[in-house]
Amino acid sequence: MKVRLAAAALGALVSATFTQGRLSTRDVDRIYKEACKLDDGGRYQRAIKLLERILEHRHRRDRTRRLLAHCYLNWGERLERQNRHKQANDLYSKSLLIRPDSSYAWAVLARTSEELGDLKQAEKQYRKAIECGNKVDGRIGLARVLHRLGRYDEALDVLDNAAKSGAEPSKLAPLIRKTRAFAAKSRQKRSFDTPRFSVQSGDDDAMFKKHGRKVLSFLRSEHGRMVRHFRFRPREKITVVFHSKTDFAKAKQKVDWNRKQHRGLVHVPLDAWAKHQDDVERALRHGLHHAFFGQKFGSASDWIVEGLALWYTGDRIHDWDKIIPGGKLYGAGRMQFTFLFYPPKKRIPYYRQSLALVQHLIERKGKTVVFQLLERRKYQIDVYEDKALRSVYGKDLAGLIADVEARQGR
Repeated sequence: MKVRLAAAALGALVSATFTQGRLSTRDVDRIYKEACKLDDGGRYQRAIKLLERILEHRHRRDRTRRLLAHCYLNWGERLERQNRHKQANDLYSKSLLIRPDSSYAWAVLARTSEELGDLKQAEKQYRKAIECGNKVDGRIGLARVLHRLGRYDEALDVLDNAAKSGAEPSKLAPLIRKTRAFAAKSRQKRSFDTPRFSVQSGDDDAMFKKHGRKVLSFLRSEHGRMVRHFRFRPREKITVVFHSKTDFAKAKQKVDWNRKQHRGLVHVPLDAWAKHQDDVERALRHGLHHAFFGQKFGSASDWIVEGLALWYTGDRIHDWDKIIPGGKLYGAGRMQFTFLFYPPKKRIPYYRQSLALVQHLIERKGKTVVFQLLERRKYQIDVYEDKALRSVYGKDLAGLIADVEARQGR
């Protein structure tokens, strides 16, 4: 009876003070304590109503907002235990509107999104939880979602980071074993050979079915044309790697990196093919030229292979004053260092210089001189680049660079 009277008295106080606009700090403290008791007792709706009314009067807002967010979380967890995931998801969202930096709230929101089957949204929410500080549970949840999406290699990377963050091995071991098994099956399924190519079809089956056949047809056509033109058929199959889920700039950068860093490896950005087919075809031609020259002239210097690939793809130096910024060309050592250690965007001057050197040779001596140079390097291992250049051009590499520099000043 006394408890009921106390509750009734508090209710009358709240109604009177809110109605009349009078709410002292002492009144707020009494109402806040009552809201805490209601939260502990599981009467979340009543607690939320009290806290929201306190917030209207701008008293002790920080602690009230924290408790309000906590009430939404507790209420959501109760509904989640009852398998009412949609309602729980809505409550977690309300909690995040109040405290958007709560890593725990992002994690439980992602968990309900995962239960509802919205895996794309769950992935974003788990990443947000990790960003806010939930390094272990957030990463385990993200790995689970990536596994369900079929992105097994990404899931394994995330699990590796979770282990480094201190996750218990017993939690990780079953998911790691399962993901590794699925990843192995996926690689077997997505790898196949054709007479000319070793193909890895990538992680997007729908995209590959839509565009993969057209890309392979284009590559076969270009391969046949190059065999007839160069009178050379590569003995080893050229590896073609399809990938997707990236914008065009990143895809093009990835193609640039791989076609120039690994001879005989051609990357195909499927989603970029769908939107920018002409640009991707040009990049693929470049990659095939690398593969051909890399197999035919295995010991050739990188600048020769790069310059030839650019020249045969249709690139030309027209403004000789702007080969590289500053006008001073790289020496042999700097060219090699730039190629090996610089990221793609910073290697652009190196690419232009490689094209300039090859174009100068072709314009002065004809295309055959470049292939004579490559043949000498291939069949006479003791013939170093400078010696080979002197025999076909009359000057060593430093002299060739000096001649190209001289063209800049004209």
